[in-house]
Amino acid sequence: MLSQTVLSGAFGIFWSGQEIRTAAPLQLAYNLPFYYQPTFDSDGITPVLTVSGGFPTMNILNAPDPGVTSVDSRLKTPSYTEWNLSLQQGLPFQTTVEISYAGSKGTHLQSAVDRNQVITPGPGDIQSRRPYPNYGPFTAIENLGNSTYNSFQLKAEKKPSHGLYFLSSFT
Repeated sequence: MLSQTVLSGAFGIFWSGQEIRTAAPLQLAYNLPFYYQPTFDSDGITPVLTVSGGFPTMNILNAPDPGVTSVDSRLKTPSYTEWNLSLQQGLPFQTTVEISYAGSKGTHLQSAVDRNQVITPGPGDIQSRRPYPNYGPFTAIENLGNSTYNSFQLKAEKKPSHGLYFLSSFT
């Protein structure tokens, strides 16, 4: 290598904790009978709810097509593997050029899967085409996610001289 050439690289494996999902319906407490969203349909003339009558007693039958939330009991620890390699070359006039490669891979990443999703598209009501038509979506929190990232990076930099500094990067 030349005296103004630098080769650097890195590799690492990082483990992540399980995400804590706080939005509805991603918590187990958002399942029947602890939680439901009742529906009160009116003919447009006769009110179903009145101020004097208040809300009716809670009845699970007023919750059409309830959803189900579950968490896989065999969750695995998510991990990220990251690596990079860079070659930096010094040039005349206090200028450097750097060529880099960076990559990463995520494994066992948390994902939400709908196990009651409509499999066959078609016209009309989707509810009748669900595998379990008496229920709404099933939100299953599982570790099925994976990710990959690869990038080539190019950077040119001129150190300050005569009040001028130059930096340009491409990914």
